This record gives sequence, C-alpha cells and structure tokens, in this order.
Amino acid sequence: LVEVETPRGPMMVVSCMTPVAEGQIVRTATDNVKKAQEGVLELLLANHPLDCPVCDKGGECPLQDQAFSHGPGESRFVEEKRHYEKPIAISDIVYLDRERCILCDRCTRFADEVAGDPLISFTSRGNDTQVMTFPEEPFSSYFSGNTVQICPVGALTAKPYRFKARPWDLNETETTCRCRYRPSQLGLVV
Repeated sequence: LVEVETPRGPMMVVSCMTPVAEGQIVRTATDNVKKAQEGVLELLLANHPLDCPVCDKGGECPLQDQAFSHGPGESRFVEEKRHYEKPIAISDIVYLDRERCILCDRCTRFADEVAGDPLISFTSRGNDTQVMTFPEEPFSSYFSGNTVQICPVGALTAKPYRFKARPWDLNETETTCRCRYRPSQLGLVV
C-alpha cells in the first residue's frame, strides 16, 4: 500500500495494481502508510499457515520477509484458521495449496493478461473466495510453470520441484538458449 495524492486528496492504493499518472505524488513511508501496511499484513497472516520451514517458498517469500520486517510479532486472532483439502493437483505438474493462497491475483492476472489462457480464476465471494481452475478442466497452459514462479507464497508449486530442495541449496548459472529464431541468455537455477 502507498499513499497517492489525487485531486480529491490523499488516498491509500495498492501500488502494484495502480496505473501511473502524470503529476502523481506517491508516498511510501508516511505514518498512515505504515499503519495500513501493518494492518493488511496482520489480515493476510490471519489465515495463512505459519509453516515457512517446510514451504517451498521459505527463504524467498515476500510475505515471510514482510512479516519479519514489519509484523507485530504475535497475532491478535484467536479464531481457528480456515482449512482446505491440500494439495490439489490442478494439472499434471502444478499443485494448488489453497491454505497458503493470499488471493494476491498475480496468477489469475498473469494467466489472463500475459498468457492469454484464463484457465485459473477466483471462485466464490467474500471470505469464501479462493483460486481454482474450471471443474474437470486441468490447468494446461503452456505458461503454467511461469504461473508457479510468480506465486509469491508457495500456494502454487511444481510437482518436479515440490519439497526437493531449498532456495539456498540451489546455484544459478548462465547459459545460452540456442533457439533457431533468437538465441538469448538465460539464468538457470540448478
């Protein structure tokens, strides 16, 4: 969340979903922004399982980073967290853990706007909202691996990698893709 100065006065907006406008003034560190960010973080963690040590995103999770940097230390919520069947195989290689999903909309926006395959979307409304694929239709997008990569919290995982290694155990190496149309440099994680 950031504070944006508009003709109607300052407004709190989600920075990653707000288009840039001419003359826009954005404030990222005011007291109001910090209080709002802490409140949103606490709400995100209200139902998110605290299983970072066994999560595939553990160590490279933006939510984990935010919780350690800005979190309250203890939750005020005493209610039981919601539970779902897990994991759900939504394709041959992609698993969905709905308990970890924070409904950030990255996967659905990517599938719709970038991949052009709106095969994954939100279902239900309010507190019952969750990410799902269409019934009896697998998430068979050519870009399903990319969708797994942009999931910030480990709700979408790839079967070949699931619980196989930790981020700090992997090495990155540079290579060249020898595509016949356009060779390019790639970074591989092995």
